Amino acid sequence: MILLCGAFMNRGRWSDAGYVDRLKSDFVVVTIDPLGHGESAKPHDIEAYEPAELVDHTRTVMDHEDIERAIIWGYSRGGRLAWLVAEAHPERVELMVLGGTPVGVPVEVIAPSAQIAALSAGDWKTFWSGFPAELPEPVKQYMSTTNDPKAMAAVLGAWATDNGPWQRPPVPTIGHLGDGEEVLEVVLARSAMLGIPTAVLATGGHSQTFWALDEVMAATGPYLAR
Repeated sequence: MILLCGAFMNRGRWSDAGYVDRLKSDFVVVTIDPLGHGESAKPHDIEAYEPAELVDHTRTVMDHEDIERAIIWGYSRGGRLAWLVAEAHPERVELMVLGGTPVGVPVEVIAPSAQIAALSAGDWKTFWSGFPAELPEPVKQYMSTTNDPKAMAAVLGAWATDNGPWQRPPVPTIGHLGDGEEVLEVVLARSAMLGIPTAVLATGGHSQTFWALDEVMAATGPYLAR
């Protein structure tokens, strides 16, 4: 089981929220800090975050850990990273789990260019003032103090130029979203078009849903058991 965190997060959050402890009795669990996050390097060049590079990073970890085939579970942007890996190496992905992943949503909606420019200038206040998702203040504070804003600007800038195409997934895929997601209807409509069964959880918004371990596991558990 490979767990990929979302933008502004790090691999330790999977442990903090209880996922690693819950999953490790059934799976070998590997958490990864994508480039720009956590303990990984944080280049400021947008070219460093090209999709092919990001795929290669995850594949390299899999090779290093002798993982031939895995379930890949990504939250938010981590779901997009999982999708890229599955597209490039479907033979190595057993199941893809997309948590809070903005399937089919233009990145300009998620991170407007003005917000990316604010991060490039190191201006967290302006960035958060125009951020489209409702996040608790402690979460914003944590993200601001644990991330390099210029690296995050490059991450979002590269994501904005990728963002698809969202075609029918190459491997079995499930999704889950909180009922307070700002882009809920768009994601549900696109997921239905692509044949992705997506559970709507009574867990609130984007951040709250990640931390709602019991509800998330209840939705994903039957698929994982199979």
